[in-house]
Amino acid sequence: LGGTIAAHAPGELLRMIFGIIIMGGALRMIYARDLRRGRPEVVSSLLPYILWGVVVGVISGLAGIGGGVILVPAMVIAMGFTMYQAVGTSTVAIAFNAVGGTIAYAINGWGVAGLPAYCVGYIDLLQFVLLAGASMLTAHWGVNFTHKMSEEKLKRIFIALMILIGLKMMGLFDLMGL
Repeated sequence: LGGTIAAHAPGELLRMIFGIIIMGGALRMIYARDLRRGRPEVVSSLLPYILWGVVVGVISGLAGIGGGVILVPAMVIAMGFTMYQAVGTSTVAIAFNAVGGTIAYAINGWGVAGLPAYCVGYIDLLQFVLLAGASMLTAHWGVNFTHKMSEEKLKRIFIALMILIGLKMMGLFDLMGL
């Protein structure tokens, strides 16, 4: 659904939405109190997971992101995950989010004039191979690095990256000439 809406929306609007979503997630993680205290480790109801899945799916499709920047704060703040659990679970969930988004962007971009060679709809296969290949080869470095730091430090780094990306996408750096 999010990918279909995005395929018909202006690019600048999508950039702004993306930036606002990222900044909102960062601010929520900064100001949220620790909701994990006293929460059971066992899943008592599937409804929160399904509802968060729907929200994350639509927003990630709309913003063209894997969903981790939305899913990680939701899992930590609202669902009681540790930062390590949220990052690990989000990594798996992103793969499934990507399938829905990929299908939507391929279908909605099918036959659109002016796309580069090697595109299936809005999916640029050459860029995909280059980016995914490099990411797959180096992801283990990030995992190893992550497990050498405290959960609080990991959370701060995650928030800082979210703020940086959010400001960039909202155009603040362009306004400042950076």
